[in-house]
Amino acid sequence: MRPIACVTGASGFIGRHLVGELIDAGYCVRVLSRKAPDSYPDEVSFFRGDLSGCEDILIKFVDQADVLFNCAGEIQNIDKIKQVNVDGTRRLIDVARGRVRRWVQLSSIGVYGQPRYGLVDEFYTLNPSNPYEHSKAVADQLLLQAAEGNAFELAILRPSNVYGIGMRSAYLDNLRRMVRNRLFFFIGPPGASATFVHVIDVARALLLCADNPKAAGRIYNLSGNDTFEHLIDCVARAECVSVPGYRLPYAAMKFIASSLGRIPGFPLTPTRLHSMTTRVYYDSSRIVLELGYSPMMDLARGIVQISMNSKVIKSYVE
Repeated sequence: MRPIACVTGASGFIGRHLVGELIDAGYCVRVLSRKAPDSYPDEVSFFRGDLSGCEDILIKFVDQADVLFNCAGEIQNIDKIKQVNVDGTRRLIDVARGRVRRWVQLSSIGVYGQPRYGLVDEFYTLNPSNPYEHSKAVADQLLLQAAEGNAFELAILRPSNVYGIGMRSAYLDNLRRMVRNRLFFFIGPPGASATFVHVIDVARALLLCADNPKAAGRIYNLSGNDTFEHLIDCVARAECVSVPGYRLPYAAMKFIASSLGRIPGFPLTPTRLHSMTTRVYYDSSRIVLELGYSPMMDLARGIVQISMNSKVIKSYVE
């Protein structure tokens, strides 16, 4: 008899890839969504609803499940972040208690806040800095408390910047455009970090958290730890342009970003400056050592795929 996996947020970027991995791994998959999927194979059962919907549907969705993947989440709509990420998780905990063997939570490295330097492991102090990060931190704590009360087994995955074909990333799109148009320049001394992880590797890591007995009760960071110079080199090669060499001082750019970065359309915002100059790396050694995780997609290959896909779409539109 095939194991049963339930997936919330299955229509999202990560959820779609996870469903494919689960089918390949032999699971019977249940998905919870407000919209019926365009097409799913016979291994997938569709439940219409969301985390705030009918309790009877939620009970049928999770009942006797081997694993529940909570990939539902609100990132942008400030009015719905708490409703979905915190209240929705709390409601799902109440329904899943005693009905689900293991809960795998898709969290975020955002729960650690926005550190600028150092190595962040799973014991790093939580310091969320915006409503989304705070909501993910609260949801994690709710789940840890429920698991301590024997509601279910729990594994939490905290990926860094997830990317891949099909994900709308204003950050990567702007970066590619700047490099392609030869407008990009580095800021500050070399060695800034680029912490991207491909969606395929996130989906595979989630599956490891479900299948491996060692994952019960554990929290795992997941991140690619490349330098910003390597990221730009990958982008330049994928866009078939020369690698940028310009570098401007951090202090001057910080003054400009703080003075002008809040003007609509100005390219250098404080947030973008932070992402281009931070030197924090996220330690993924625990998931490697305990669960045998190994990434399938390196940054160079992932960026090439995105670039090629964009060119195909542009050619088709034209």
